[in-house]
Amino acid sequence: MFERRPAAAILAALCGAALLAAGCDNAPGGTPAPLPDTASDTGTLSDGANLDTASDAATDIGATDSSSGDADLPAAWFACSGDSDCSPVEIGCCDHCNGGEAIAAATAHASEVKAALGAKNCNRVACTEKGCSPVVTVCQAGKCAVGSQACNLKGEASCSLDPACMPIYGWPKAALCAGKNPPKEFLGCRPFGGCDDAVGCATSPSGAQFQVSQLCAPVGWSVAAPACCTATCTPAQPARLCVRGKPTATGEALAAGETMQLQVTPKGCYSSSCTKVVTATCAASLTAGTWSVAATFCLQDTSGAGRGCTADCGGGGLASCSGGAWTAGTHKLVLGGESVTVTVPSELPFGGVCAGNPF
Repeated sequence: MFERRPAAAILAALCGAALLAAGCDNAPGGTPAPLPDTASDTGTLSDGANLDTASDAATDIGATDSSSGDADLPAAWFACSGDSDCSPVEIGCCDHCNGGEAIAAATAHASEVKAALGAKNCNRVACTEKGCSPVVTVCQAGKCAVGSQACNLKGEASCSLDPACMPIYGWPKAALCAGKNPPKEFLGCRPFGGCDDAVGCATSPSGAQFQVSQLCAPVGWSVAAPACCTATCTPAQPARLCVRGKPTATGEALAAGETMQLQVTPKGCYSSSCTKVVTATCAASLTAGTWSVAATFCLQDTSGAGRGCTADCGGGGLASCSGGAWTAGTHKLVLGGESVTVTVPSELPFGGVCAGNPF
């Protein structure tokens, strides 16, 4: 059971006897809010009342933490080109988990921001002692900002559904630079925004490298242009499979003994005047009566300042391949989740038969 003490005695303990008559006017933050008096009208605190938390102390002795003054500071103190340019700055008497406040500033000017906005005169401020997670700082639209810690903890599905977060995908550097077409991988989740639209190479804290289609990486990673590989191309997933035949006056013929002709188109719309096809290959193999088709695409964006791009989608190219000669019978060909079934002999329409949509 706590001892009941007069409110005046508690005020004296907080402010010092010499400041009691002045009502703590010289304490940090100026005139305090009235002390609580829940026991009676005689000016005593009820048993168990506690002024030891940062929030209570800040309210009762008038200490406040605010970052509203950053608008008056030089813009360069908060400017950035990537997440690594930013650092957290604690500007309260207590840290951000225990009654204070943290903001994001350019690492090179963090000490100046601290000097300009940091709390002064914190001698009589009591802080809580809660465990504290690090402040997440990100670069958004060229300015350092405090990001959402919640985004960093999300998985791929929940990140994609949260408008405040964005999933980051990349392709392993080793496989990509070896000319392979590795599937993209989910690298992590980060607060939305602040990513330049350029191909880059992202490095994880453990040193693993991935090519990314934007200059964006999970918090804690580093990312920079140019792309990871010398041929600055971006993988494109195969999307459309077509079976072609030998042209005739009325269509395209499939006949036993004739060479199988397959065409695969990548997913996406690529301008023919601003796209270079670095890799476009495919292969077909027969397993348990079904033809499995695989394709690899890597496309380079050749657009640049002052160069116009035609508004067409013919720049992605085609990958052509064959599994050998047709045999009589029914054949099923599969590309990912798409499939085409043809009968030999038969006649196909002009353009062949296709499955899948590149757009």
